[in-house]
Amino acid sequence: MGNIKLIDLKTSQIQEFLNKKSKSGRADGKEGGLSYKSIKNMRAMLRLALNKAIDDNKLLKNPVIDTVLTKNENDNKEMTVLSKSEQEALIKACRDSENITAFGIILCVYTGLRIGELMGLTWDSVDLDKKVITIRQSVGRKRNLEEGAKNKTIL
Repeated sequence: MGNIKLIDLKTSQIQEFLNKKSKSGRADGKEGGLSYKSIKNMRAMLRLALNKAIDDNKLLKNPVIDTVLTKNENDNKEMTVLSKSEQEALIKACRDSENITAFGIILCVYTGLRIGELMGLTWDSVDLDKKVITIRQSVGRKRNLEEGAKNKTIL
């Protein structure tokens, strides 16, 4: 947001900042803006920080409150789902595979687990006698912004 003094910070400046990030705020060098969720998170963080400034008597009113979030065209991506025959082909390919990760794919298909939930599974979360899996944690991934990185994400 530049060198704007806290006391001089206006709603219009924050709105302009959020709009700019929504249109062209990607840090990975690709074209396009940040997702609605990312902008919403940025706005929430700004709101909390400026609420602290109010608590410390540095501001009278939080200028973030009157900002408006809008969704951009990239936020309406249609979800694609495997057809029954595609699921069966995937499961067959996994069963025929010697790769250990194939079992994880099968488990996700049959249970609806997300990749982070699968990665967060530990043996104490699995009860083979009761045939129950308890989701206790999820492992998140961070985007790898290192130039020339082989992997796009870091665990």
